[in-house]
Amino acid sequence: MTQIDSPKFSIVMPTYNRYDLIAQAIESVIAQHEQDWELIVVDDGSSDNTKEIVEKYRDNRIHYLYQENAGKSIARNRGIERARASHIVFLDSDDYWHPEMLSAVADAISRNPGAGLFYGQVEFIRECQSTDAEIKPTVGAKNFEELLNGDHQSIYTCATAIKKSCLEQVGVFDPWLLIAQDIDLWLRIAEKYPVVFIPKVVSYVRRHAEDSASNRLNLYEGYLRFQHRLVQRYEACLSRKRRQVIENYITRYQYLLGIEYLKRGDAHEALRRVQQAIVRDRCVGKQFIEGSSGIFQIGINLIKPYLVYLACLFQTLGRRVS
Repeated sequence: MTQIDSPKFSIVMPTYNRYDLIAQAIESVIAQHEQDWELIVVDDGSSDNTKEIVEKYRDNRIHYLYQENAGKSIARNRGIERARASHIVFLDSDDYWHPEMLSAVADAISRNPGAGLFYGQVEFIRECQSTDAEIKPTVGAKNFEELLNGDHQSIYTCATAIKKSCLEQVGVFDPWLLIAQDIDLWLRIAEKYPVVFIPKVVSYVRRHAEDSASNRLNLYEGYLRFQHRLVQRYEACLSRKRRQVIENYITRYQYLLGIEYLKRGDAHEALRRVQQAIVRDRCVGKQFIEGSSGIFQIGINLIKPYLVYLACLFQTLGRRVS
């Protein structure tokens, strides 16, 4: 198959140690009804045989790039730099596409040539499927305000396409954000360009059964950074309801970070985080009350942040005395 100088789509696929899954992702690209594409696989420092898996595909539309481990955002940005098409589509190496993903996007582009962001629905694939398939989003946002104040977390990167020229105005993925770098970029695009929702399943997303306990510190810090970014950049556009949700998230993750730092023996940082949470909301514990909780459990949840605060304080003072 000959290489097309100016493909319709550039597909950016970051990967890290996914040798067991990347073949299915690549084959879902090859199986697309729309064949005018190039695939840029950016290996973010894999230590497995990812390179060998990719290079077994004798298709000159598929390009393999290697970099030292720097994170998914930097890997995606490198793929964007290499992209030659007018529209960029993203697919993670542990997910895969419906055969009509690119044709659905192409149809949406033909009907909305001025749009900057296109996104469809995803279906979640669990390693142990015990319930009916979950599909998101059920209702798509049609503009920036709906996206900002609605369910912006239901836009999944593997079901998204962007007009490359938009990035000259809004920038690329921000590596400073530990998570939600994609949502941050979608909002920046939607602020300046029309958004198009494709109401059909175009991609399949795996939910891995992994214990994230070792990564909770980065996870909570990432959520905190993203919520602060929303307030700093879009405060005037936030609805009262969304602003309250963000404030609750900030308080929640400050408190959870305090607990994680205490577990790791950093009582000083734990004290600072828990204190900030309590100052923001004296009843921060109410965020952890479940609907079925009894009176005793409700009381425990409300008083627990103060017990954690005292534990941090006593440990900090004890180390100063010693």
